[in-house]
Amino acid sequence: MGIRTLIKEEKAGFPEPVYFIHSKDRYLLRDAELRVRKTISTSPDSLSIEIFDADLPGSQQIDPASIANSLMTPGFFGEKKAVLIRNAHKINAKTMKKILPKLIPPPPDVLIVILSEKAPPQDIKKESRIKVLHLELKGNALIEWTIKRAEQKGIRINREVAEILAGMTSENIGQIERELEKLTLLGKEEITPHDLSGVISGGIETSIFALTTRLTSKDQEGVFRLFHSMRDTLEPIPALGAINWKYGQLASKGGKPEYYRKVFKEIHEADLLLKSSGGEYPLEDLLVRLLQI
Repeated sequence: MGIRTLIKEEKAGFPEPVYFIHSKDRYLLRDAELRVRKTISTSPDSLSIEIFDADLPGSQQIDPASIANSLMTPGFFGEKKAVLIRNAHKINAKTMKKILPKLIPPPPDVLIVILSEKAPPQDIKKESRIKVLHLELKGNALIEWTIKRAEQKGIRINREVAEILAGMTSENIGQIERELEKLTLLGKEEITPHDLSGVISGGIETSIFALTTRLTSKDQEGVFRLFHSMRDTLEPIPALGAINWKYGQLASKGGKPEYYRKVFKEIHEADLLLKSSGGEYPLEDLLVRLLQI
């Protein structure tokens, strides 16, 4: 997933001259930038770190000549110099071709880090002197990261809580980070699914994901006890979406294809019924049928 490699490079002081770090998640890119900045200097305003941002408008956009001049300026007080290029995915191919020859090889004691929301172009992939890192956290890796991140914040969560957070945020790491920060304000060392209600953005959705967890573990009594406790505030469409997401996560791990074929068939039919008739009864009937598969 690239995260472990990033941490390894950080511990080594980012020894390569040029890095191209890409991720669809902006949180991971910001985290990578922060790691680079802390490696170069303890000061957040260090003059040894220069930033070029392709997302800036007009004349402030990236200029190949300005980058070349920056590379020739040494770091201050003996520090290593770092040149960061943000939002590289917004640099057009023509400009990037002009920039690359100025980056490679960089002067000694200069670190270049290119940050992008898209994979590198072929010119960069072919360049052996550029180390490419792809940062991604999905599925089980994201669940493990969430549990560890909670520990770093001084709280403990189990896998069920981590899965609820992942599902409710559509696996948005930045939002998971914000929700964990809220949970630290509860003043509890261990967070349970019950603690999520009213704290996590969306309120009732937390109960929906708790319901889904019980459903996939075949906890029939738990499913209907929770379902009946939330009937007055339940919105069937979001509930169905949560159920679909949870089973999708399980199916992605492989195995039991015939079982999941039946599951998604039942969910699809329930979706059609909900959209044509509304109400909660198609959902209640779905719960019964899923428990019976």
